[in-house]
Amino acid sequence: MELYIFRYAEWETLYNCSYDLDIIPVELRKHEIHGLLMLVLSVIFVVIYIPTLSVIMCKYLNKTAYQIMFLIGISDVLMLIAINISCAIMSFRGDVFCSIPNFSYITCSLGMALWVLSTETSVILTFYRCLELWRPHVADALFQGRRTFFWIGFALTHFTFVFFFGMPVAFSSIVGALVLNPHVGYIEDTEGKYYNYHNKYYNMGLLVVIIGLYIVFVYLMISKRKLATFGPSPQMLAAQRKSLIQALIICTCGAISDAYWIIVMLGPSPPQIVIFIGMYTWICGHGVPGLTYVIMNKTVRNSIFKMFETRTKEIISRTRNAISIQPGMHAFSQNVERN
Repeated sequence: MELYIFRYAEWETLYNCSYDLDIIPVELRKHEIHGLLMLVLSVIFVVIYIPTLSVIMCKYLNKTAYQIMFLIGISDVLMLIAINISCAIMSFRGDVFCSIPNFSYITCSLGMALWVLSTETSVILTFYRCLELWRPHVADALFQGRRTFFWIGFALTHFTFVFFFGMPVAFSSIVGALVLNPHVGYIEDTEGKYYNYHNKYYNMGLLVVIIGLYIVFVYLMISKRKLATFGPSPQMLAAQRKSLIQALIICTCGAISDAYWIIVMLGPSPPQIVIFIGMYTWICGHGVPGLTYVIMNKTVRNSIFKMFETRTKEIISRTRNAISIQPGMHAFSQNVERN
């Protein structure tokens, strides 16, 4: 975004759209079924996520884990709406970067930054859950109270840096996916002008960290099982393990999407079906965390059910009141007509 805002002439040179888009007819650029699947997946995940975030915001934002979970949720929902739904519509219409260059650049810059924010906060959540299971007093020392905002602030700082100074990817309906070269299919990037080294090393580092967290998870599961009789109650250990498993599932979603990006950046162009599956995986990576909260987090799930139950009762009560008022209103109107 820094290039777009402060060095627009240089941006126009790099993202020059003077060529004829119809060299590749729009009929050949469209992937309507692919776009529809992306749209349906994204909408389903947003619908699942919204009540989850509503419950967390209203009831649990005073707790460390839920503060981090809330930030993950916000970044995921924004990603699903701003990027994935936009990509679905572009795929359905047959749009490429140069069809809507300004919109594409801004949304994809936001998308790369949201990807960093979502994955980093997922790692932070898993790290916190590992500490909570291993040494609760260390977890409290690092995360208790306002200390959580240090970790959140770190992730938000990285988000801001990537948004303003990162080289964004771009969506092209020709391949039906996010790509490094915004002119893919028209102009080859032989000089590597659009290659994103930050993303390359970030994605590789992220994968290493997630694998490390898996190793820690296995160690904690084995060691805590052996020391169960001397440590916390079995019920508490079970709850902590479940929380850690939730965090690891969220991390796994990021790891799978991350592996896809590493393949795209380092390997040869994969077959079309692999590219499509990669996009569905990318969408699931930002939607499954919300599904995980509902399925595996009993506190969140019960609160959602209670919220819907309360709203349903309110609607039924208002409907009954409206129906009971109607006969009186009808009699009143008849008296008015007679007079």
